[in-house]
Amino acid sequence: MSRSPRHNWSRPVKAALFRDLATEPGMKVNPDAVTIEGRPAIGLGRVVDGYLSEELLFDKRT
Repeated sequence: MSRSPRHNWSRPVKAALFRDLATEPGMKVNPDAVTIEGRPAIGLGRVVDGYLSEELLFDKRT
């Protein structure tokens, strides 16, 4: 399985990105999300078309 590219963005840039994503309509935070490998994560997602869930997972350690 391929991994996402890592970006070395500054903390203020990351914070601004997360704040912007959180303002999208219907976005919800899932503090108990886990990755497919079973690692703890923070999920930011929404339901699309009334039934399909999309969620971005962020590493809790970073």
